[in-house]
Amino acid sequence: MAKTNFQLLISFAALSSLICFLAVWYVYVPSSGGKSAIKEVVIEKGSGLGQIAAVLKEAGLIKSKLAFEAYAVFSGKRKSIQAGVYEIDTGLNMRGLLRILAVGETKKLEITVPEGWTAKEILAVLVEKKIIKPADSSAVDIFQAKEGFLFPDTYEFNPGALPAEILAVMLGNFGKKVNNDLRAEIEKQGRTLRDIVTMASILEKEVKTYGDKQLAAGILWKRLENSWYLQVDSAPETYHNKGLPASPICNPGLETIRAAIYYKESAFWYYLSKPDGETVFSKTLQEHNIAKKKYLK
Repeated sequence: MAKTNFQLLISFAALSSLICFLAVWYVYVPSSGGKSAIKEVVIEKGSGLGQIAAVLKEAGLIKSKLAFEAYAVFSGKRKSIQAGVYEIDTGLNMRGLLRILAVGETKKLEITVPEGWTAKEILAVLVEKKIIKPADSSAVDIFQAKEGFLFPDTYEFNPGALPAEILAVMLGNFGKKVNNDLRAEIEKQGRTLRDIVTMASILEKEVKTYGDKQLAAGILWKRLENSWYLQVDSAPETYHNKGLPASPICNPGLETIRAAIYYKESAFWYYLSKPDGETVFSKTLQEHNIAKKKYLK
């Protein structure tokens, strides 16, 4: 009887040692044996633990799906794994791998949106850089609905980001940059934020320097107050419809938005842009027509 108990004890000790050895081997020893290489893996949203383990196993990042699932549950990180595209070194052990997935150290793609880009141009680059899928280009409607408020800046997004997620980031950036002081000044002038952004979108397309943008804004606001047609080339409808365009024609930068708010009054009623981008201002239609003949041949 004592011999049997001793044998059981030995067997238990051997089994425990084996389990400990396997645990250490699976968790702390990289599946590549320490060889370093970068593998890209995609964890889709809504993936279960088994699906995630299968993706990692196929990429050669783990030795065993079962061991990964067990360790994810045991470590309490099962529900912390985040979706996204990851670039992972095969030299990582399971512990390091799970930490990356739980923290969400996903691959980021950068996009720089210059001042004056339209929603369509932004979407085209998002697709080109594989930030959104081509199928999501139908999102043009929701992007165009926010034209003017997609703040020009440099952004980082995960590949496969949803259009709504990208919109939220860009609109949030606009909200931070167009601060309370600017909004208070707009309200003081009796104008709406949309009117200011629409005016700024025209200035962004038509005028180069901040000072010239201020003068051009003063001319256009004066024309509106005197019921003139704006007659700006960047918005053809302003030749036959009075008032501002129905919506912004592009996404202006902060400097141009400020120029639309802090515009300069002057005796000028007309302006044009020379081929080299310089703006020429005129007080009368006669002066303006002379300038057109001189610079716009």
